[in-house]
Amino acid sequence: MTIRSNLKRLAAVSTEIPRIHYREGLESGFMDDYESAIESFDRVNYITVGSSYWTRQSQYYKANAYSQLEQYEKAIEEYKKLLATDKKNSACWVNLGASYVDLEKFDEEALSCFDKAIELENKKKNPDKIILEIAWSNRGTIFLAGR
Repeated sequence: MTIRSNLKRLAAVSTEIPRIHYREGLESGFMDDYESAIESFDRVNYITVGSSYWTRQSQYYKANAYSQLEQYEKAIEEYKKLLATDKKNSACWVNLGASYVDLEKFDEEALSCFDKAIELENKKKNPDKIILEIAWSNRGTIFLAGR
């Protein structure tokens, strides 16, 4: 990065609040305006240099927006970016696997995503039953598809 681009980011951080763009992204997603949601989440990621709560949240919902637009390759890319910094996010693992299934990639990579989500949830004191149900049912889908 150049000094100029770093200064631009510093100016953006000092004048803009990531939470506002994050909320705009969520609101756009609730109204099924996924393109606007993605723009808002991109703005959050631009403002929050590095990994922060807002960065992780916006990456997750940006990936979800791509899934809603049936742009599964882009969703996979975003889920992988998030998992690079948040490997214990079981919801992200299950959504990554579901994106592979949506692309009809019934392979070991998709299966390992569901296995990871199940493993992470089972380690919790209060596992999320919905994540476990989605992971197990998608895991079954892979085997039924003739894996």
